[in-house]
Amino acid sequence: MVHATVVTSTISAGRVRRIDTTRALAAPGVITVITHRDRMPWRGTPADTGYLENRFPLADDKVTYYGQHLAIVVAESLEQAQHAASLLGIDYEVHEPVPTMEEALPDAHTASGRLIRPPWPQHVVLPPGADPQAALAGADVRTDSTYRVPHFSHVPLEPGAVVAEWSGGTLTLHDCSQDVHGHREVVAAVFGLPPERVRVLSPLVGGAFGNKTDVWGHSLLTAHAARVDSSNAHADCSAASPRSARTCASTTSRTACRATRRWANGEPGSPSAASRSQASA
Repeated sequence: MVHATVVTSTISAGRVRRIDTTRALAAPGVITVITHRDRMPWRGTPADTGYLENRFPLADDKVTYYGQHLAIVVAESLEQAQHAASLLGIDYEVHEPVPTMEEALPDAHTASGRLIRPPWPQHVVLPPGADPQAALAGADVRTDSTYRVPHFSHVPLEPGAVVAEWSGGTLTLHDCSQDVHGHREVVAAVFGLPPERVRVLSPLVGGAFGNKTDVWGHSLLTAHAARVDSSNAHADCSAASPRSARTCASTTSRTACRATRRWANGEPGSPSAASRSQASA
């Protein structure tokens, strides 16, 4: 198995002028470094809103928030990937951030159409021609309040862990997911695959609080890295192994990675089939 680590932005607004990968690529064990300039194209847009952002990872050079994915480094070990990531030279053009809704409104995107997802019973979908402002003005009771919350949320203790495996044109993701069927549809659309060529396995969800309902960027990037690794013939499972035709990549912390590898490969230490409930698509 090869390992990958995601490099994120250290500014909240601006663009990437240049990413110097020279030192990272020369580091021991490094297989590749993927940025917005050399990633494979995303093949499609999901019909559902199961991806958390309105732009796919590594879409372009624009930085819209602190911690945005800018590159993914793939290496033979997690430590080598983390070291190489620290060697990337990123040159930014820094812009003034827009921290409030009021400041962002003049340049905000105007949405059109109805809800993409079928409305849930608790959702109120207004019929054509309805006038919500008039209805609000005529209400017996009105509440006008401003609520501000921090931009960090959904913080279970354990880190996210993903293992991606390509085998014969089929993608298998070992992920932490609260919605394996929804994740399959999103991933299949993004990689231009029929849903039956994507499997999402989530033996244990772990802490979630809702943040594992939708697909995060690192899941797509891990599958992307595994596909690139496969096309470059850097098979994680060596030629001496009967599984050498498949290539895997993982993004995670050291502890979670080892646990995920055991669960994925059925090695000692994994929860037994009798003691776990496996959700798969």
